[in-house]
Amino acid sequence: MMKRLTVLPGVIIVVIALTWVMAAQKADTAKQQAAKTQVTKPYTVVDEARRILKDVEEQAYDVTDHAGTLQAGTRLGSSREFNATELNALHDDVNGIGKKMALLEALAPKEASWERDTVNRVMPLLKQVAETTSQAIRYLDSKPVDFAPMDYAKITTKLYDQSSALWNELHDSVKLADLREREARLKKALAASGKTSK
Repeated sequence: MMKRLTVLPGVIIVVIALTWVMAAQKADTAKQQAAKTQVTKPYTVVDEARRILKDVEEQAYDVTDHAGTLQAGTRLGSSREFNATELNALHDDVNGIGKKMALLEALAPKEASWERDTVNRVMPLLKQVAETTSQAIRYLDSKPVDFAPMDYAKITTKLYDQSSALWNELHDSVKLADLREREARLKKALAASGKTSK
C-alpha cells in the first residue's frame, strides 16, 4: 500500500519561489560572465563623424520640411507671420547644420577621406540654402505690409529645391558611410576567419 503525501499549499508556493529565484540568479551570473568576456569596440573618430553626419541629415530633413511648408503656404496665401515663424525655424536649423558641419570638418583628416569628401560636397549646398534663407528673410523684412506672394513664391521654390538637394546629398552620404562601416567589419571578419582557418 502506498503512502499518500500531503503537501500544504504554502510549501508549493515556497518551492516555486525558490526555483524562480535560483533561475534568476543563474541568468544574472550568465549575463555577468558574458559581459566580462565581451570585447567592447573603442569609440573612434569615424564613429563620431558618422554620428554627426546622421544628426546633420536629420536637421537637413527638417530644413526641407520647413521649406516645403513655406512653398505650400505661399500657394495657399499664408500670412506674413506664418512665413516669418517658418523662416526663423529654418534659419535656426541651417545654423545648426553649419555648426555640426564645422565639427565634422574638424574631425576629417586633411588627406582624402569620406568625411572630407562629404564636407566638400555639402558645404556649397548649405551655403546656397543659407543665402536663399537670408534672401527670404530680407524680403519679408522689407515688405511689412505689401506682401507680394508672386515674388516670394520664386524664393520659396528656390529654397525648397536647394534644401532638397542638401538633404539628398546628406542622405546619400549617410548611406555611403554606413556601407563603408559594414565593409570594414566584413573585411575584418574575413581577415580573422582567414587567420583561424590556416
